[in-house]
Amino acid sequence: MSRVLFNAVELDQPRIPVVLKDINTYLIVGSPRTGSTLLCSMLALTAKYGIPYEYFNPGAHIAKRLSCLTEVLPRNRSPRKRVQTDKYLNELLALRTTQPNMAWGVKTFVKHFAWMYSCSTGRELVHQSKFIHIERRDKLDLAVSMHIAMQTGKWSTLTKRTAEPDPVEYNFNAIQHFYNLAHSQEGYWSALESKLGLDFHRIFYEDLVFDPLTVGNGLMKFLTGVESQIDFSTDPEVVKLEPQAHELNARFKLQFLNDLDFSKDKTIGWFR
Repeated sequence: MSRVLFNAVELDQPRIPVVLKDINTYLIVGSPRTGSTLLCSMLALTAKYGIPYEYFNPGAHIAKRLSCLTEVLPRNRSPRKRVQTDKYLNELLALRTTQPNMAWGVKTFVKHFAWMYSCSTGRELVHQSKFIHIERRDKLDLAVSMHIAMQTGKWSTLTKRTAEPDPVEYNFNAIQHFYNLAHSQEGYWSALESKLGLDFHRIFYEDLVFDPLTVGNGLMKFLTGVESQIDFSTDPEVVKLEPQAHELNARFKLQFLNDLDFSKDKTIGWFR
């Protein structure tokens, strides 16, 4: 499954009346570079447990196709389009809820969550939903991966590249920034979990890649409340989804640790 297919009309389900309380909703939350696209693809391929996607990423939403844009006229600026958030969310619920489990999911990062929560439907959705928190145990791996992706534009093994990227440059400060950012974002989700009084279901990227059967079974129990087996690894499409880490990641990580040791007097206190 290519990432762009999440936007495709072919994934739309038969339209249902939107009665939010009758839909089994869940949110996949976390930080970029934690395997969230991989997890969303695995769930979508089951055709039973929703079609979770970054619906509130401004660069990815399908509001235009769903006729949920309105024109606004900011003072002294050119007209621009704004998403009618309540209408957009209700359209997504009507068209992306899968049968027979009446399941609907969305993936959201910190910067997208506030937008979704800004409308009345979004607030109701958040307070009735189950939360799946995906993260990496190794935050330095995450930071290096983020640093590389920012330069190459390749965010997933699901993304096909049409041209060779420019050489990727190592940057100690950039990796340090993404490392700190990852911890900050994890802190945001922990605070939200406490505020909502919920127990998030935690998935680690490393387990998802190397033990998808156990991860899948635990996730199904969390979502459905009953023991059920779903082995993501048996689907021929999922088998193609592999971690992106390679020699470059390992080399940058080693160089960063060497530089960190060399300049530890300047960096002590921030590296956890």
